[in-house]
Order: sequence, then structure tokens, then C-alpha cells
Amino acid sequence: MDVEPVVEMLEASPYWRHLGIKVRRLEAGYCELYLPFKPELKQASGLMHGGAIASLLDAAGGMALLKMLDLEKESITTAELKVNYLNPTTADQEEVVARGRAVKKGKMLGVSLVEIVDASGTPVAVGLGTYAIIGPWSGRP
Repeated sequence: MDVEPVVEMLEASPYWRHLGIKVRRLEAGYCELYLPFKPELKQASGLMHGGAIASLLDAAGGMALLKMLDLEKESITTAELKVNYLNPTTADQEEVVARGRAVKKGKMLGVSLVEIVDASGTPVAVGLGTYAIIGPWSGRP
């Protein structure tokens, strides 16, 4: 499968575009995304909001799994997301990077492990995503 259809899925999402999530590397079972730190992603104390980090984690886990699917027949939706926040991210870190690895693709569910680090390599979060494998993507954001 070509990278382009999966990247198009990411880019078609108004939410992910708003966050600023970008693809750095994508192959079957592996995805590396990055999220630039921008003022809109800050929580009240100036740290990157946990919701933005969770969204990046979900995107990386899902994209790693999507790359393993036949997109004419299958797509996914998040069934469960577990996030452990390890260290805060401040504005002096220009971006956070998520590395997702699909560890299981079954008939009905897929599971991915994701780690997120800041620009200096400090762990920010780790998580586990479980995704329901459903019918083909409709193409509508």
C-alpha cells in the first residue's frame, strides 16, 4: 500500500490539522509523527496540554495500524486509549515526537504501543491504543 492514502486520512482531519500533527516516517506497523509546540496547545500553566499529547499518541498508534490494512476494505476507530504522562513539555521544546508500533492486528481489533519524547529526547508519555477494525473509510473528514 502506498503511503499517500494514509497520509491523506491524517490531513483530511480538521482536528489533526488544527493541532498541527505532521508525518515524519510511515511504514507497515510503524509511524513517527511530530507535533510542533504552539501557543494554542498550552494549558493554563504554559505546559503542552495533555489532550494534545493524547491526540498525538492516538494518531501515531492508529496510523501505524492503518498502514497494515487494506483500505478498500478496512479502516479503524479508537476503541480504547491508555496514556501515562511521564514528564511535562514546555515551550522551549520546539516539538514532541510520537513513535507508534502496531503490535497486533486481528480480525476485529488492533493494538499499538506509542512513546512520545520531546526535542531533547526526554520521555513525555507512553501509551497503548486499541482500535476497532471497521469497514472502509468513507473519505469524509
